Amino acid sequence: TRTLERIFIEERIYKRIEQKKTQEAVQEAVLTGFEPYRDQLLRDVSDEDVEHLLKIPIRRISLFDIEKNKSEIEEINANIKQVEYDLGHLTDYAIRTLKALKSELNADEHSRKTVIADFNTVNAREVAKRELDLRYDEETGYLGTEVRGGVLIDKVSEYDKILVIQKNGAYFCINVSERTLIGKEAAYIGLADKELLEDVVFTVIYQSKDTGRTGIKRTKLNTGFILNKSYELLPDPQNDVMRKLSTLPNAEVTITFKGSGRFNEQTFLFSDYRVKGAKAGGVMLTKREIASIKIKPAKLVEEPEMETASESLKRSFAESEQKQVEEKQEPPVLKEKKAKSRDEEEPSLFD
Repeated sequence: TRTLERIFIEERIYKRIEQKKTQEAVQEAVLTGFEPYRDQLLRDVSDEDVEHLLKIPIRRISLFDIEKNKSEIEEINANIKQVEYDLGHLTDYAIRTLKALKSELNADEHSRKTVIADFNTVNAREVAKRELDLRYDEETGYLGTEVRGGVLIDKVSEYDKILVIQKNGAYFCINVSERTLIGKEAAYIGLADKELLEDVVFTVIYQSKDTGRTGIKRTKLNTGFILNKSYELLPDPQNDVMRKLSTLPNAEVTITFKGSGRFNEQTFLFSDYRVKGAKAGGVMLTKREIASIKIKPAKLVEEPEMETASESLKRSFAESEQKQVEEKQEPPVLKEKKAKSRDEEEPSLFD
């Protein structure tokens, strides 16, 4: 197949325009000149093709090398066939290319720099950085990383979970989000991380609406949570009202009672009361009507470990067995002396 340029020059179609005086006549002469060779063309000759052919310099036409042009076209066609073959055999092409590159490169200068190793599975939650600001706006009740107002709660990652305790004693766990409506009555907001919560003791002082009695409950909330499920911190959610909530390890609490009297205050420590399970009940503090409750941080005193009943029983058996062994090992003479000594020291009831 000949190109347009080759046909234009070999068949001297350019000669047809020598006597033409208008652009339209020149255009028509070129198009007419290609009609006998239409079967050699892949498509019809366009106006753009004619414009390109007319721009060929006379010098280029006179020096046109037909054999060289033919050779270049054959080379291009051969390359096209090779590309089409390689596309159909990509694996063979890749191997052939890599081998060619390897043969061209110096082994010492281009030695392998990478190391073959196994890839370990990484948990995205474990490596995620806590660099998002979690804020709570009490005026709107919104919590999230896109909340602009309010107070900064903590730095979190997108995979963290948040523990929220409401002022009515209800608590729940939610995922970190851009904006979540949790209401305007949040008493505590923190990371629901099991390891972090292991060291946190929640102390709540509450009052019964029916009897007016005031109680205390200390607990940890480090067990598993079901997302968005509401739990109850107060022993009797329908009747109890939360007066104070604290996460201090220990504190001195001063309760002031209403009215006047000699004993108008009561003081105690958080550590006076045991830490129980989340579902456990509380301990009553007082039946009297309370005017105010003040909490002041106090130093945490570590209590000695309590001996369990089983441990106490084992210790008693061990001491008893040791005593029996010692008695068996005493010489008979020593035993007689001890017996005689006891007879001499103990007076008779009838003396």
